[in-house]
Amino acid sequence: MNKGLIFNNLTLVSSVFEDDHEVTLGHKNVKVEERQINNFGRKKYGLNICLNRVRATLAGINTNDRKIILRDGSELPYDLLVLATGKQYSGLVDNPIRGVEGLAFSEIVNDISEGDGIFVRSNNINALGFIQQLLERKIQPNQITLACETDLEEIFDLGDINKERKLTNGPELDKVAARVRNEMEELGVNLIENVKEYEILKNDGKNISSVCVGDTEYECKHLVDMLEKSVSKTVFSALNDACLVYDGALVIDSTFCTSNENIMAAGPMTKYQRRLYADDWVHEKFNSAEVGKAAAALILDRVLGRIPKPDVSVPVFKAPVVTSCKLVGGRHYLSCKATYFDRLADGMKQGQARWMVTSNDECDSRIHLNPFGVVDGMIFVSRDPLNVENIIRIFGLHEKYLKDLVSRFDEELIPCLYEHITSPFFDVISHDRFKDLVQQLEDLIPLDNEDIKPGTSKELKEKYSEDIDRTILKFIKDNQQLLPMYHLP
Repeated sequence: MNKGLIFNNLTLVSSVFEDDHEVTLGHKNVKVEERQINNFGRKKYGLNICLNRVRATLAGINTNDRKIILRDGSELPYDLLVLATGKQYSGLVDNPIRGVEGLAFSEIVNDISEGDGIFVRSNNINALGFIQQLLERKIQPNQITLACETDLEEIFDLGDINKERKLTNGPELDKVAARVRNEMEELGVNLIENVKEYEILKNDGKNISSVCVGDTEYECKHLVDMLEKSVSKTVFSALNDACLVYDGALVIDSTFCTSNENIMAAGPMTKYQRRLYADDWVHEKFNSAEVGKAAAALILDRVLGRIPKPDVSVPVFKAPVVTSCKLVGGRHYLSCKATYFDRLADGMKQGQARWMVTSNDECDSRIHLNPFGVVDGMIFVSRDPLNVENIIRIFGLHEKYLKDLVSRFDEELIPCLYEHITSPFFDVISHDRFKDLVQQLEDLIPLDNEDIKPGTSKELKEKYSEDIDRTILKFIKDNQQLLPMYHLP
């Protein structure tokens, strides 16, 4: 939380931890599978020496005595309680196994016998990652049926935060979807699209025997629901009994504080108070890492005695929402999308937003620029693993920083966008401090909209060129070990 502070009173309560590889259930050890979605950077996770861990499940909250009650009946006292329950897919229908990732995935695989049919219903990219992980665990492709609630193209559509406008003007998502369809067909995985309704058939009214979609019956013993995420009944009941839930969510103010001043909450189960009129700005729609950093900053203020006061406006999160996984067939997928879009009154200016598209057998690349030439959307589907963390760092940069991306693309000098943005030239741009350099350069030149006139660019170059050179050289010198390809005068 802060480099200058060391905490010894932080306690994390969870049934499974992020860096677990194996957990003990009863008398057996069960493997915790890797994430299907956003598994990049996991090797960086490790034991925090300042963090106490309790492997348990929340069963209740005693708000009067400030204690949480665990499922085994034991209690843990707290001064400040932070609730970040998250949400999970229902997973197997009519089965106590909840979720589809990590420990839950291992239990699902252990429950599948040879020849058992598996019917997966979904409307998102997560299902493709789930099926690929099943295939990697030697489940036969002809055992699996994927029923999409929409067209496959819709799964890849980034859209916008409120679904008011779709970024389909140019990304050629049909080609991406067609590639996935072909690979699923070659493997033998059944794909059904636009499935709005289905009927579950059971043997003797107990065990699932098949699923009917229209007039077609699909034999299956396991039905996996990946349509919507929710919180486990046990945890929800504990939060509801503590009078923290309203309309199915944890209600918080702009400082992430619930109706109890000693309890904070963050994550997809939260929503803001109605008086803030912020239903479209719930945490679920934003980058979870950025939401976590904002919560940590508010916790730190409380620890240091700077109690934040609620505001009438909610925090604004601008980091991109990132989704990465392995698709069915083994191709690697990455998408980055903006969490909000400016609504420009000038329709002509809005029309200047554009997609840049390249495709070959190795990689499908899509980069979207907003009307001001800033990267605000990306889609990559590659045969080889993607350098996710470096690619994410070009999000929010102007195309001029990307080696004159637009002019080179329009002159047909970029056969593959992915190869372009991962060339050695971009080592400095993917540096984790490069955006700090960009901010320094912006602060160096005080410029308002009223100052922009014909010839302004030339005047600025003459006035600030030496200062700009000095700032860039200092950045290269400070990071010379990581940027050895640059020669210092």
